[in-house]
Amino acid sequence: MWFVFLLTFLYGQPAPAGIMKTSEIKPGMKGYGLTVFAGEEPVKFDIEVISVMRRAMIDQDLIIVRCAHPVLEHAGVIAGMSGSPIYIDGKFAGGLGYGYQFAKDPIALLTPAEDIVKTMQRPVQNLDVWGRPAAATAENWTENVKNALMAARNPLVRTDSSVVRPLGMSLAVSGVPADRFADFFPMLAPLGPAAPAGSSEGAAPARAYKPGAPVAIWLVSGDINVAAIGTVTHVDGDRVAVFSHPFLGMGEMRLPAGNAFIHTVLARQSNSMKLGTFTAPRGALVRDEQATVVLDQAAQPGFLPVTVTVAAPGESAKTYRFQVARHRLLSANLAASLVRVAMNRLAQNATDLTFTVDHEFQMEGLAPIRFTDSFSSTEGLNLSFPGGWGNWGNTSRGEIALQLLLNNPFARLALSRVDVRVQVSRGLNLYRIRKVETTPVAFADREFNLKVTLQPLVGEEIVKSVPVRLPRSFADTRVILEVSAGRDTPVDAAEPKDIKGLLDFIQKSMDAHSLVVTVRSPAPQLDMEGMLVSDVPLSVLDTLVRRGMSAPPRVEQTLHRQILRFPELLTGIGRCQVIIKNPNQELK
Repeated sequence: MWFVFLLTFLYGQPAPAGIMKTSEIKPGMKGYGLTVFAGEEPVKFDIEVISVMRRAMIDQDLIIVRCAHPVLEHAGVIAGMSGSPIYIDGKFAGGLGYGYQFAKDPIALLTPAEDIVKTMQRPVQNLDVWGRPAAATAENWTENVKNALMAARNPLVRTDSSVVRPLGMSLAVSGVPADRFADFFPMLAPLGPAAPAGSSEGAAPARAYKPGAPVAIWLVSGDINVAAIGTVTHVDGDRVAVFSHPFLGMGEMRLPAGNAFIHTVLARQSNSMKLGTFTAPRGALVRDEQATVVLDQAAQPGFLPVTVTVAAPGESAKTYRFQVARHRLLSANLAASLVRVAMNRLAQNATDLTFTVDHEFQMEGLAPIRFTDSFSSTEGLNLSFPGGWGNWGNTSRGEIALQLLLNNPFARLALSRVDVRVQVSRGLNLYRIRKVETTPVAFADREFNLKVTLQPLVGEEIVKSVPVRLPRSFADTRVILEVSAGRDTPVDAAEPKDIKGLLDFIQKSMDAHSLVVTVRSPAPQLDMEGMLVSDVPLSVLDTLVRRGMSAPPRVEQTLHRQILRFPELLTGIGRCQVIIKNPNQELK
């Protein structure tokens, strides 16, 4: 009985409860830290204070320490040790947060305990997982929505130019080749080194968090698993501090958290890392700030379901099922990454392929939204990540639309599901519009033909004849005919002022099978509060300027538009001129 009591005393005693202020910490002071090098139970390593860097960060000091342990002497300070608690004179002094890249000695920097505890104690506002309450107005749609992807694209960029940097988390990945992780998950790659870890979810029941134990933030689960592994720093009831540096730096969030298991430590020249696996969910990340990341053991974060089905020649259609963390700046990016992983898994050949991506997603309170795009590539299933509105590149419009809706300035929308189907076929089918020609004179209300020369990715040019008929209102004018691929054609609509207008705007975009013939006029057209006003006299524009009024955006009028569907996939724009005469002059 005494033996059991002794084990309980040695391994189950609570961590020291007192807090050591930074002002009390002096060079030469010695203490110890807790972390896990293998398994689940924390072990001690020694530390000695080198110095205190006053105000090294905004309103925050950093404490320089030298660590001592056989593992650390060989591997240095390790990615995955982020948050390892440090105790001096029986008091909590801080958490391991920062290190030096390519350092020869196991020297690290602590986030002071005072800052960690203050962050833990501040109340959480319990904001919705999809963002702040909706803004009442949208002053500038062009800036707020068209460029929303720039904010949503990679909110956690970290530069490698700094010598001092967060220790980083160890990214535990299953179902994705570690050497391709940065290609498939460019948004997550800066967080830390990735390594295959397998999946052991459900292998053990969830455990209460304790200082020094491994912890994971779960971003993707299902047929692929991605989790960021660090260390528990401090526990106060249901509140748990981890990492001792920012995770994504996004403030209040609701990301799934849980226990982890450490297989071993991998020593590397640049950045040694723990090889770990997420084991059981427990609570959620609720605050992500400079000093620390805070978990709530009682919180229920929820997941966003994502399914991706890929059908390729000679292969049975395969459906992959995932759950991703819910956040307006993360979910769409993670879903886009999963589409590319699933495509690569079933069709890995870098050969001539044509493929169709069918996106359908559901926003709560709205009808399902669907986009279909087709692509053709000499490099296999080559699908680029979203750029910006109108700058489609080799990107699905569904992915860009999802980003815009989640980050629109009119109202915060909740995303309930994402379903994607990819159909692959062999060969190439993409053509660039190289030249457009027609007769120099045509008659209004009479059909005439445009000769459109198309250049394929590989092979000889082909010529398509496109019939065009312009109404009598064009008689006795010289017009410029613009022939463009659907994906290269701007939406002919006013900038939206509400969710309904935004949905209408993005659904007017066209795919690569569309060929659009447009006649535009240089006569001004104004965007007035969500409506296009045509035939605006120049004198009115001049009056607006003279009176100091903010002139609405001026655009060219679309006088005529004709849309045709082609079996080929098209890209590019071509133009030609033609004189349109009155048909009554034909006999003359």
